[in-house]
Amino acid sequence: MINICYLVSSLSDVGPTRQLLYILKHLDRNKYNPTIITLFSDSKNVKKKWFIDLGLIIKSVNGSKSPFLIFKIIKYLLYNKNNFDIVHSQGFLADIMNAILFTKKLRFATLRNYPVEDYPDLFPKRYCKFIIMIHFYFLNYLNIISCSKTINKKLKIHGKVSHTIKNSFSENSSDKKTGKKITREFLRIPDDANVYISVGSLIKRKNMETLVNAFMNCNSRSNYLIILGDGYLFDKIYGISKNSTNVLLLGHVHNVWEYLEICDFYISTSYSEGLPNSVLEALNYCLPC
Repeated sequence: MINICYLVSSLSDVGPTRQLLYILKHLDRNKYNPTIITLFSDSKNVKKKWFIDLGLIIKSVNGSKSPFLIFKIIKYLLYNKNNFDIVHSQGFLADIMNAILFTKKLRFATLRNYPVEDYPDLFPKRYCKFIIMIHFYFLNYLNIISCSKTINKKLKIHGKVSHTIKNSFSENSSDKKTGKKITREFLRIPDDANVYISVGSLIKRKNMETLVNAFMNCNSRSNYLIILGDGYLFDKIYGISKNSTNVLLLGHVHNVWEYLEICDFYISTSYSEGLPNSVLEALNYCLPC
């Protein structure tokens, strides 16, 4: 039996968490014994139940924002490092811990984004270049997996060789909760309207502002836009769209699939993506993208 550690920051409701779930759902448990270690507190592990339902072992460092966080993480991982044959990390801090602490193990890091384009939305501007440089440095010690050919090519600019394993999609029944079903009638959208949908964080990289402005300028009563997601640009985009009955800014939801079912097209105006889960999910519902 090969023991694998999946090292992640948390199990929050984001694309990389879903991709980890899809991997573990189809992992041969007769050959591999997986354990998930999360670096941060359980309050961030909102999708922990998905993995518990698969019978997986989940351990948490329960790190919080304290000056001693990094020492607590290092102590915990050093104590557990001999339990694993393979360590697979994803995320900035997880990759660094993998590179530093698991030196005698077979180590992998999966990049589901391009740090140069993704990190400006995640870290303070004055530290961002330094954080990117640190991440790229420690990736030299890991076997890199990229989630798309695009990420693979961009990493080569920095001298990083990666193996491409594309993101996948596997419908998660845990998302399909009982309750009032979303319909066009419920959202006050005519049956004969063309309904577009975009799903993602409301951050600069996703470029939702351009999408909303385009719909505001087209002045077509037969076209509707649904945007699902939250982020620091929510208030700004709400301010642009609040006077329109054709643009529905609905925030973060857990039942994205219900909205996909009532739409005609999926649309994205992102400046940069790896291989977005939302597009894969839209294709699963036969939406042109």
